[in-house]
Amino acid sequence: MKYSAIILAAGSGTRTGLKTNKILIKIGLKKVIEYSLDFFYEHDYCNQIILVVSKENFNYMLETYSHIVDKVIIGGELRQDSVNNALTFVDNDYVVIHDGARPLIDHDFISFIVGNLQEHSVISTGSAVKDTIHIHENGFVTGLISREDIVAVQTPQCFKTSLIKEAYKTAYKESFYGTDDISLIFRYTTIKPYIYVSTKPNIKFTTIEDKLLLEVILNENR
Repeated sequence: MKYSAIILAAGSGTRTGLKTNKILIKIGLKKVIEYSLDFFYEHDYCNQIILVVSKENFNYMLETYSHIVDKVIIGGELRQDSVNNALTFVDNDYVVIHDGARPLIDHDFISFIVGNLQEHSVISTGSAVKDTIHIHENGFVTGLISREDIVAVQTPQCFKTSLIKEAYKTAYKESFYGTDDISLIFRYTTIKPYIYVSTKPNIKFTTIEDKLLLEVILNENR
């Protein structure tokens, strides 16, 4: 099963408090974005990489990574707009959408989707929730959610291309913006997305604390 990979790297990364775009920060031996780029470039079943970047970083990203990606495009105002832009260039029947700020891609998960995406049509990685989750209102607890009933959904998220394109088309007709791509599938199709619950860390580099934790993990992996 051949697939395309959309790697999202158009965010500003302002929450890190760093002056440099977070995806261009070096952690371990490589820049954050390079962990995702190298993974998909080296994966046997990925034969197209679409890199979505900001207007400010476009020239640099094109010059630096054009030798390993098939397309570098400028993202939209919001994440969903960036994905929508990228979907127009997808050549394969299946597509993997990944946040470039998540450098710890689970190899076992990618192997799982290659063998199961034709059966499930939609698969996302996720992690079990360790904390007790309460519902609150104005600071007071009003209910409890069982940890066994919830999962923290992350990327990569994987789709049959025609399915995610149709969900996006309907979402824009209704001016609906979801928090991730799975939410559009859940809202606009009858498909039940399959969640692959991984025990491996899948940290998104959002804050300076995330950077410190990623440094420890990536240096240990090295």
